[in-house]
Amino acid sequence: MAVYNPYMSTSVYPQGYSQTINQPATPAAVSQMQSQMVSWVKGLEGANAYMIQPNTNVMLMDSDNPYLYIKSSDITGRISLEAYELVKTDVSEIQKQEAGKSAVTANEISQMIADAIDKKFNEYGIYKRYNKHDKKEEDK
Repeated sequence: MAVYNPYMSTSVYPQGYSQTINQPATPAAVSQMQSQMVSWVKGLEGANAYMIQPNTNVMLMDSDNPYLYIKSSDITGRISLEAYELVKTDVSEIQKQEAGKSAVTANEISQMIADAIDKKFNEYGIYKRYNKHDKKEEDK
């Protein structure tokens, strides 16, 4: 005679199967999946109608025209939509352009930013930014 034992496993899964397979994804994993998603839409109307969750970015390809839309929403759910036109380019042209570019150092970038700030200060009649070079000239 079989006796009922409530402590015995009565799993419906075959031996070797893990029950964690069917568990839903965590919210972080869902957000990560949606932030890298590419979908097809029909025109600008389709891109505007495409629903996204807060704090996600979605790339939408237009199936009717050579456009790419990037639909983004911030943590509060505010949505923005940017459109880009796709233009076919020869790979050799891209290689030529990249070969012609020179690397810019961090010092050059910071100097360009400082010069732009000085220019704006001068336009608005605001004080001139203090430079190390100015102090050396005053000491002489």
